[in-house]
Amino acid sequence: MRMRIRSRLTGLFAVSALSLALTACGKTTNPSPAPAGATTTTVTEAPPADPKEELGAAARRLNETSLKMTLESPGSTSTGSLDPKAKLGEMTMKLDAGGRSAEVQVRTIGTDGYVLAKGVPGVPGGKWMRISLDRLAGSTFDLFPENDPVGVGRLLGALSDVKKDGPGTFSATIDLTKTATNKKEADRMGDAYMALPFSATVDGHGRLATTTIDLSTAADGGGKNTARYFDFGSPVSIEPPPANQTVPAPETVVKLLTG
Repeated sequence: MRMRIRSRLTGLFAVSALSLALTACGKTTNPSPAPAGATTTTVTEAPPADPKEELGAAARRLNETSLKMTLESPGSTSTGSLDPKAKLGEMTMKLDAGGRSAEVQVRTIGTDGYVLAKGVPGVPGGKWMRISLDRLAGSTFDLFPENDPVGVGRLLGALSDVKKDGPGTFSATIDLTKTATNKKEADRMGDAYMALPFSATVDGHGRLATTTIDLSTAADGGGKNTARYFDFGSPVSIEPPPANQTVPAPETVVKLLTG
């Protein structure tokens, strides 16, 4: 269960995007001296946009650029790069929990996905497993869903009580059950995942720098899950594994990824 939650968080963090730079709001502009007899008018800037809308605009911009990212949580680390426009992505997830270690590498190239696993129960290792991304549509591992690249809509739909706490800092509550791709998955999470602390920071260029979801109250050892985003616009070049190191993904693995 914990590994599935972390896989979902990886997908959610991947949907985070560049954030628009925010200027000081509600600022009053001093007009030029008015001619004698004229009426002086004070011009006030428009109030700031709704914080959730600001985050929404930031997330949607991820669809327009490539980036690199890291995800750190108790017992696991992930690193990766994404180019949504070219439909290229790669992610390496390393887990060390309960005395067991595992590593999963994922590559996506167009409509093809490749998975290489080591130490994951029920998943054969040794060779890359090839799977059509069409078969992952609507699942946790659907990196580029139709009309919602990298799952932007799922993330925004799960946030509530979004607040802008200061320059470049936001906080909110996230309901992870709303990010589930089906009722069965949502039921597995349960009530403990329905109201978790979420926070985000924006860098000096108006780009999302970090996001954090605190799972401390939801699961033993859940702790804080923090993603960092960097190298926006950097080239992403991903090659398919050699043919002699690739096999079709077994149906058991397909069901595990989509279940």
